[in-house]
Amino acid sequence: MKRLFSLLFLFIFFTLSALYADLATNEFREDGTESTIAGTESPSDIDTLSYQNIVDPLQRLLDGYVKDVEVRYASSSTITVTAGEIICENTAGTNKRMRENTSNLTLTWSDIDTGAEANSTKYYIFAVADADASTYTGKISASSTSPSGATYYKLIGSFYNNASGNIEPTMVSSSHLNYDTAESYWGYDTGWTSTSNNTLYTKAHGLTFIHPADIVEIIAYWRTSSAGSTIINLGLKEENDDGAYHTTIAYDATNIYFRNRNAGWGYYINSAGAYTIASGGEVRILARIIPVDF
Repeated sequence: MKRLFSLLFLFIFFTLSALYADLATNEFREDGTESTIAGTESPSDIDTLSYQNIVDPLQRLLDGYVKDVEVRYASSSTITVTAGEIICENTAGTNKRMRENTSNLTLTWSDIDTGAEANSTKYYIFAVADADASTYTGKISASSTSPSGATYYKLIGSFYNNASGNIEPTMVSSSHLNYDTAESYWGYDTGWTSTSNNTLYTKAHGLTFIHPADIVEIIAYWRTSSAGSTIINLGLKEENDDGAYHTTIAYDATNIYFRNRNAGWGYYINSAGAYTIASGGEVRILARIIPVDF
């Protein structure tokens, strides 16, 4: 009887051990050798072992795999998707397709998944791997979760189509990046503008405000002349010790305004290390919308 009890205890122990082992996280090639699925394994265990030590761990990595695929502004009606590698999966996440494009992909409104282009609308860009090919295509969709008519896809970015039916260049982004691709794009550039002292300049910026709380980020540069070697960054307001000189820049929904007062745009240090007044010369203003509700 005692022996029978001992055998029963051992049976329960090993059964529970196996059960808890199955509940543990599956790891890739867990024993670290070529014998992840050893020749001594029972054929009936091969499916389980291949899933636990190969398929399941790889799937955790591959679920979010995207490399070098960026969504970029190309024109008022086109989007560029840069060359790269991606894994698209079905809605259930049970099947994955690995794709690579070696050249950029251009998307137009002919690539919208359903319906027609709408103004004042946010759109989403998806990589799609439905075709029996090694490359991926792209779809534009008003849906943020799944493009209509596609089975294997991955969200890769978005853009805003403004009230004029133009893609807003400062509102194009890539989903997998830690920064917005619009960060490097200035939606408005005055170019170098010749200036005189104590004169107001008004420039129509053409930027689109999506939300009343949106703001415009502005930077300004001054140089001595069209061939000037001295360039300084102008703040929104500069003044010397006695407050005689100011540089002011302002904007509203339509225009950017800038002017200096009296003798010039402020002080800069010349090549001799002396303080010099930036008088006249040329000014260049760069501006972009900073959306607060997008």
